[in-house]
Amino acid sequence: MYQTTGNTVTITSNDWQAAGLSMNQLWYDSRRGYLNIHRRSTRGNTLIDFKSIERPDRLAAIERHLGRLGDKMDRLEDKIDRLTDAMTQFIGLMSKMGTGSAIPLFSGFAGQASNVGKENILFELIEDNGKARVWLLDYYKEKGKFITAATIEKLVNRARIFDSVNVGLEKHISARAKVGKRTDMGTFYASASSWMLEMSATLQMNVLMNARCFENSFKKYNQQGYIGLVNKNIGNDNTRKVSKDTEKLLVSLYGGINKGDEKPFVEDVHKEYTSFLRGKKEFFDKETGLVFVPQDFKEISVGTVWNYVKHIPNIAATKSKRDGWFNNNNNFSPKHERKRGEYSLSKVTMDDVQMTRKSTRGDVTKYVITDCVSGYMFKPAYVIGEKPRIETVNESLRNMWIFLYENDLPAPYEADTEHHLISDMPYMKDLFIELTMNDSATAKRQEHFNRQFKYGVAKRNGHINLRFYGKNAYAGKRIKMKGDFVQPEIDARIIIEDDLSDINEWNNELHPSQKTYPGKTRKDVFFENVNPNINQLPEYFVWRRIGYATETSIVNHKRIRANNQVFWLQNYDILQKLKSNNYDVIAYYRKNADNNAEKIYLYQDNNYLGEGMNLENKRYNENRAEWTDEDRENYEFQNKEQSKFRKMVKDIKAGLPKLGFLTQEQQTAIDMIDDEVETIPNAPLPIEEFACETAYYENFDYAKMALNSI
Repeated sequence: MYQTTGNTVTITSNDWQAAGLSMNQLWYDSRRGYLNIHRRSTRGNTLIDFKSIERPDRLAAIERHLGRLGDKMDRLEDKIDRLTDAMTQFIGLMSKMGTGSAIPLFSGFAGQASNVGKENILFELIEDNGKARVWLLDYYKEKGKFITAATIEKLVNRARIFDSVNVGLEKHISARAKVGKRTDMGTFYASASSWMLEMSATLQMNVLMNARCFENSFKKYNQQGYIGLVNKNIGNDNTRKVSKDTEKLLVSLYGGINKGDEKPFVEDVHKEYTSFLRGKKEFFDKETGLVFVPQDFKEISVGTVWNYVKHIPNIAATKSKRDGWFNNNNNFSPKHERKRGEYSLSKVTMDDVQMTRKSTRGDVTKYVITDCVSGYMFKPAYVIGEKPRIETVNESLRNMWIFLYENDLPAPYEADTEHHLISDMPYMKDLFIELTMNDSATAKRQEHFNRQFKYGVAKRNGHINLRFYGKNAYAGKRIKMKGDFVQPEIDARIIIEDDLSDINEWNNELHPSQKTYPGKTRKDVFFENVNPNINQLPEYFVWRRIGYATETSIVNHKRIRANNQVFWLQNYDILQKLKSNNYDVIAYYRKNADNNAEKIYLYQDNNYLGEGMNLENKRYNENRAEWTDEDRENYEFQNKEQSKFRKMVKDIKAGLPKLGFLTQEQQTAIDMIDDEVETIPNAPLPIEEFACETAYYENFDYAKMALNSI
């Protein structure tokens, strides 16, 4: 609890631990200045300066346990004010007693002090402060029960009567204690009951007719508060026709226990339950092993079974098991309520869409990515006669990123997807800062775009087949040939071309939010509202994850072959990053519309090495007589590249030492000579010895000196 030490509000270390905080946290905060220790002690009595605690999580934990300090101080001040008022009244009362006058303790008493308790006790009705009314309304709302205004009025008036009696009782006890007499509670309750009967003439309430009944209700109110006014039958189980265990059993049966019948009718549930009561079937809990005993249950009707299994919470509990997780999550579970963002490329959404028209080669399915704010659709990836695969998703991502790189746009911040396929692509978390895999199809924004596109542009251009069981404008025609309903088949290329044309028309339509973007198309909104706070990813990083890959080798320290094309290393620094005597690399790249790659990005053991450039545009005619200016430029370019390689080799060789060597016999001879040669001093000769200097150098063996210096 809070305590005041001097002028400091403190708590003990026991309070700190009771709030769910550890002593390690206490010493950590103390050492780093997040709180001050007011006084150290043992056995959990260390005092902590409460107002010095700076960490919000620590304050929140303490206030959850001890309450807010401000609230407690307000209550303390109120208590002091009440005590001050009481003391003021007491001093005034004592001064009047000194004059010999009567003691007017409260308006409910009549007569002198010596006659207190002998006369009828009078009470003052307090004003309605609204607390009882608010509490009763909240209580009945929580119970889900209807209550009339008249009932509320009766209960509120009873609360006012009891509160008034409490005030009268306090004054009555105090007044009799002043004259040395005890309170006769029987007389008091009789007077209170009579007063309640008198007040019923002007107040709407149910009267407690005798003193004993009044006493019981009055004590119950004082002990329980406002809930003591409420009828005990409100909110209990007396109105239930079956027990809670019976209800649980019925709901479990309705959820389905037989393999062949996973969605039983209510009548089937009643039959199963009746068979259980007759001892023909035995039920048990698979988790706990609890066996249900028929003697604990009773006979019920089909209508009773229907009432309990069709109770709204019970329907929600059995919906998933009866209808499956997917249908329940899409059609029954609560959904998030969202609003459209402001910037394009803040979020993109993606999904696979099966085309409604059939091709001669099977179903045509596309995987499409759409910007959530503008609704701009990127070029999809199509598959024919099969379901989308991870490669289909990658192709769609390639189309989007090629478009972004060509238009110098940033990478999307978030991707809105489903678990299908994406859960098997861990690198998606590298491409997008946020990856949202929705639990339900309706939560995915692409589902809404697909519907708008299908019943908008595609329907208007006649590029979809509507379902025959649709309603009104959503209904299609059925074609019957030779007794069978058939659907016409067309070439898959036509379906894809029509879809691409529809997407282009969709992107150039006016944006549906014309109030926000007046006169702007989806394409205009996409380009003019790009999020300024996001950046593009490097190409080598992106194509390493979604690009095409070829295992290849570096030939002649320069040449690489990938995608049936020839590439040259962008620079020779790449050779420095290769492993020793290992020229094998993996080339990642993207293709253009002609299936050619302009660049490749080289990796070795997941380490990025550098880029390779396409050499197709750098070739020259081998016949000089046919040379053009482009051939001359390409020839000079290749010569320069070769010169760079020669310079690299020359620089490496220039740093190498020029080595010589000696045979073992030569080294042995040198060692023998070293032992015989005397060390020649380096100091200059004295002047007096200059005369013999010539003779000295004439006899000096220069060969020995040379060998000695090696």
